[in-house]
This record gives sequence, C-alpha cells and structure tokens, in this order.
Amino acid sequence: MSSWGGFDDAYRAYFLDPMDPLFSKIQKLFLTEQKRLYGSDHVYGIDPFNEMEAPSWEPEYLARVSRQIYGSLTQCDPEATWLQMTWLFYFDRQHWTNERINAYLNAVPQNRMILLDYFAENTEVWKSTESYFGQPFLWCYLGNFGGNTMLCGNLEETGRRIENVIAHGGTNFQGLGSTLEGFDVNPMMYEYVFEKAWSSPLTRP
Repeated sequence: MSSWGGFDDAYRAYFLDPMDPLFSKIQKLFLTEQKRLYGSDHVYGIDPFNEMEAPSWEPEYLARVSRQIYGSLTQCDPEATWLQMTWLFYFDRQHWTNERINAYLNAVPQNRMILLDYFAENTEVWKSTESYFGQPFLWCYLGNFGGNTMLCGNLEETGRRIENVIAHGGTNFQGLGSTLEGFDVNPMMYEYVFEKAWSSPLTRP
C-alpha cells in the first residue's frame, strides 16, 4: 500500500487482496472466534483504504473489493451490516470521485452498509455524493483530533447543518452520531449535538 503519515517505506502497510482465497478464510476464522467470545450485534466496522491509496482506482476493482468483503462477512453472519467511515472520501477526494464512490458503495446490498459522514461540521460529504447514492448514513460531529482540540465550536452552524440534513438528507439519512477521537474535550458541543438528536425526531413521508 502507499506510505502513511510520513513514515519510512519500511513501515508501509500490507494489504491482503479480498480476491485472494485466504481473505475469506481468515475473516471467517477471526469473526467466528470474535462471536464466540463476545456475541454479535451484527454490525462490523471495516475501513479498507483509510488514508491509503487503493491498489487500483478502477471502479470495477473497487466494487469487487467491496462485494468480496461483504460476501465474506455474510458467510459468518448472514445478518451482517458493514459500518464504514467516510473519512477517506473527504481526505482523498482527488482519487475518490463519485464514480468510484458509487461503485464501491453499491456493490454492497442496499441497507447492509451504514456510513459515517465523519467530519460533517467541516465538510458534509453526503451533499457531494447524492446522499451516498442511497446507502444509509449518519451525520457525525468530529470536533477533535486525538483529544487535542481546544475549547471551541460553532453552535449556530452545527445546528443549521443538523436541521438541514434532517430536512434534506434523504430517506437513507438515519440519524446523528459523533466520531470524536478523545473524551473530556469540549463537552458542551457534544451535549448540544446529542440534544439535537433527541429533540429532532426523524420524520418520513
């Protein structure tokens, strides 16, 4: 894979291609043991290509990867839902064009993937991807990186964006979330976001 975070080439990440027969075998063994130890709520967080370049940017390749990852999940749990953060679509928008995003997301059956619009107080990816081409998503407030952000927050803009996504996010908008990278930071903003979640019930026509 590509280098990450300025680390030397010696520390590059390796990628087991999902089309390799070992991928499904390893995933099934891992998830079987995980379910034995902890049970399952049928939601599995998987984030391939996060802050990494994909081995290929061909839409069909990205679709095959996505399809194979989800298929190997269902061999262990037929009720599996894939939880995917969308930071990669924001972080590397140059490569993640809408054609590629659409291919990647819709290789998974509708409503079997939940997307986290990861940094929506800064950039709302749902707006530039036709609401993620129909896959369910959560509008998320990040608010800090590594727990290091100072006391700050734009209540007015955050509230406006939340009200807008509730009104215009589409039927696949599923709710609000937070993707904070550290606790004990700026509690007022998180209380505000979740108060908006409780006091703004989602309505459907």
